[in-house]
Amino acid sequence: LQNALNKAKIYLRNLFGWSSDKELNLKGEFKLDSSLADTVSLIKEAFEKRPEMKLALDAQKSAVISKQAASLSETPILSIAANYGFKNGYEPNLDVLRGNWAAGIVASVPIFNGNLKEAKVEEAEANIKSSSAGILQLERKIKIEVEQATADLNAARSKIKIARLQIEQAKQAVSRAEIQYVSGVITNLDLIDAETALSEAELMQLNVLYENIISTYSLYKAIGKIIY
Repeated sequence: LQNALNKAKIYLRNLFGWSSDKELNLKGEFKLDSSLADTVSLIKEAFEKRPEMKLALDAQKSAVISKQAASLSETPILSIAANYGFKNGYEPNLDVLRGNWAAGIVASVPIFNGNLKEAKVEEAEANIKSSSAGILQLERKIKIEVEQATADLNAARSKIKIARLQIEQAKQAVSRAEIQYVSGVITNLDLIDAETALSEAELMQLNVLYENIISTYSLYKAIGKIIY
């Protein structure tokens, strides 16, 4: 039991992103939502919230912008510039400031750049394909994680009814054993066995409730919901 408790603490710290030496001060009650999770909507939510998916989509957008910029790298450029200012030093009065202006037009038409534009466009297209493939792979990974977390949570929730039934049966067994012990039908060891079975059933219910809590937070983590 102590080993199981230590493992539970290790898993809980890891789930919340805490250091291994962080003190745990757990309190409160187990409050569960018995409704089953909708996998389809949770996967959609995970695609929208998972930070790695956001980074992958940003990388894809950057690759598309890079391709657009590369395709325009050989576009002719027409520049118009105008300046106006004041200057002295003109005859006959050198100290008088006089207005000055200058204007110009510059046209730049690329002729040949060693197929640099084509190379940049090909590189950008390769980056787009790579980012798209990465997004598909990431979507499959997220989908599997959400499906597994949902399956674990639904399985844990299905155990609650069984645990409650076992406690009820164990309580009835203890009641019968107490009557039989008073009547002298069974020994005190038989009564202790029945009470021990009840304690084990109650412990099992606590384990099931804890499993539900951990499975819930594991699902939150899988869909990208901040849990700490």
